[in-house]
Amino acid sequence: MPDPAASAPASPAPAEGLHRLSGGAGTPARRRWRETRDRLEASGRRHTVRGPRRSGGLLYRGAPAMARALWLAGLRDRGERNARAVVLEERSLELPGLPAAFDGYRLLHVSDPHFENIPGLAESVARRLDGLAVDLVALTGDFQHHWWVDPEVSARDLEALLAGLRIGDGCLAVLGNHDGAHLVEPLETAGVQVLANEHAAVGRGGQRLVFTGTDDPACFFSAAAPAALASAPAGFRVALVHTPELAGPAAEAGHALYLCGHTHGGQICLPGGRPVITQLTVNRHLARGWWRHGAMVGHTSRGLGSANLAVRFNCPPALTLVTLRAASEGDGPPQ
Repeated sequence: MPDPAASAPASPAPAEGLHRLSGGAGTPARRRWRETRDRLEASGRRHTVRGPRRSGGLLYRGAPAMARALWLAGLRDRGERNARAVVLEERSLELPGLPAAFDGYRLLHVSDPHFENIPGLAESVARRLDGLAVDLVALTGDFQHHWWVDPEVSARDLEALLAGLRIGDGCLAVLGNHDGAHLVEPLETAGVQVLANEHAAVGRGGQRLVFTGTDDPACFFSAAAPAALASAPAGFRVALVHTPELAGPAAEAGHALYLCGHTHGGQICLPGGRPVITQLTVNRHLARGWWRHGAMVGHTSRGLGSANLAVRFNCPPALTLVTLRAASEGDGPPQ
């Protein structure tokens, strides 16, 4: 009698290169997301993982007074110079379960450029990155700072920043709390795939990395964000989220790597880099650098730009080039 397993059709091999697994322009899922996002934007409130809150806060209201204090103290020019001194950090990251086809995969993590706050930032960073070869660029939100900025301008700034890179597979992005829904189309026209509670994958040699990208949980949280993490397709899972506030659901869903930003590492920090303000509702201990949540490794970028005031102290702006390496169980980055 023939073996039924032997006669069953083989599962198709994962598609090669970067491709969507769910959502995208014109799909019902994308339309549902846009309807929800438009409603949240129109509410005038912050919709956090702990419920609605008033928009704005001390950081926004106090910005003029802080700017004057820095000027009186003779620190404003120094802070502005610090805000332009972008650091390219490199990290070789050993991850148990990483498919062999992706050993050596180079991923550039860029977060929080807030382009219009520092004129010329995109061009200066582009000169720094010119000729750099990466496999994928992961962009974790806040491309603009003010909602009245023309989204086409923000998309052009991003194009300028990425122009000199040699990118193998492409660019994935999620929106931040400063990004309106109207930014999605210009970004996608510029060649960046936006994940709004959606999934994408990169296939290579019959194996794949699966990316889940959620909408911003700091101001536009909805149940669709943790649901997207929970429904991630099979594969080596990577989460792209604007903030570290969904680390728990991502780890529970089996994501191995979590990339985020939002906090700017504190932007204005105490000596030694300790943040004074994190702008997080939950997971404040994950406000900067590399961390673990269960078996998942995470990275909270210090960000490329600056918010409210274009200054930084004890917290240089950064991009991070991560080289993924296969590892045995139990290995990983130090705490």
